[in-house]
Amino acid sequence: MKNKAGDQSLVRKANQGSIVEYLRKNGPTSKAKLSRVLKISKPTVAKNIEELLKEKILYEYGEGESSGGRKPLLIAFNPNYKFVLSLEINVNHPMIALYDLHGKILTKIKLSMSSKIKEDAFLNKIYTAVEQMMSDEAIKDDRIGVITVSTPGIINEETGDIYANPQFKDWKKVNLVKELKNRFNKKVIVKNDISMAALGEKHYGIGKNYKNLIYISSTLGIGAGLILNGKLYEGLNKAAGEIGYFVTKDQINSNQNLENEYAIPMILEKISGSLQENQDSLLYELTGGDPNQLTLGQVVECINLADPYVLSIIDEAAIAYGIAINNISILLDLECVIIGGALAELGVYFIERMKEVVKKNNPLTVELMTCGLKENASLYGNYIVGNEYITKHLIK
Repeated sequence: MKNKAGDQSLVRKANQGSIVEYLRKNGPTSKAKLSRVLKISKPTVAKNIEELLKEKILYEYGEGESSGGRKPLLIAFNPNYKFVLSLEINVNHPMIALYDLHGKILTKIKLSMSSKIKEDAFLNKIYTAVEQMMSDEAIKDDRIGVITVSTPGIINEETGDIYANPQFKDWKKVNLVKELKNRFNKKVIVKNDISMAALGEKHYGIGKNYKNLIYISSTLGIGAGLILNGKLYEGLNKAAGEIGYFVTKDQINSNQNLENEYAIPMILEKISGSLQENQDSLLYELTGGDPNQLTLGQVVECINLADPYVLSIIDEAAIAYGIAINNISILLDLECVIIGGALAELGVYFIERMKEVVKKNNPLTVELMTCGLKENASLYGNYIVGNEYITKHLIK
């Protein structure tokens, strides 16, 4: 009897899973059509739908078109059954977004933090913002199905520890999984932010038509996210994509690598370091001759106006990135390279210079482009991971 009961439970879960999956993909549908398409008997469909309606996983959408006779009642998936709470944790402008199960952003908050803020104050601001968001949207705690977090660094998903995170190097060790779980009593999933951006671009951005791509970003450090054969590749230690550690022949004995020479802060440092010797540069005028006043926006303006001094350093950086992209794309037979973060703000000139390096050295064709989702890329990646978790646990 136990085996029979167990078998019946598995059959019920399989049937309900098939019904929910079809409705999520195809929209409101009648019971008769579900029975026909899924090859499940009408009584079984009706019984399972009744249970799913009680759980509020499904809802009665309204009447459909009739080919004659009584109009059929349509059943639909309820995208508000649970919500995905998505957090991008970065040191200056953390973001929080609430997604329904159709992948729609219901609301989003972008916070501003002092670079000197301590971890306890930082997390308290996050907590306050999350609670305010849920209050504003009139969403109770039990409607949050999962909290997904993206952050720089290498993530140990078993322990929740984060390593090699340059943004929080002055903090004591923070375990975001434990901190958030203790605060909200929810399942918490923490992932690398660039990996999540790659996943977001693959499913919702300009990477939709590519099965093999890499997303490269620099704001403070340099990181990359890999999509191989349509799926996120994170590596054995969740460290795939740490291209900041790439070295050239000239860097081997100098303790230098791609990140500590050409991450965005390093590019700005190179430019500001020689500003006094280049007083004929437009940048000297824009900064009033003060290297401490240099901003990325000023550098971009000088790139767009073809300032020779700034372009000389941008060319140097573009060649370094172009070599890395060339080697990665050949090794993995990539179709597409997406540039994101502050690196994308360097604009068309920077992209074109990298393209020249790749085209000259790569026997294959690889597309280079800037990200489509902009700052929302990793938030969407978080949603995808959260949605997968909720879907897996949807049918009890």
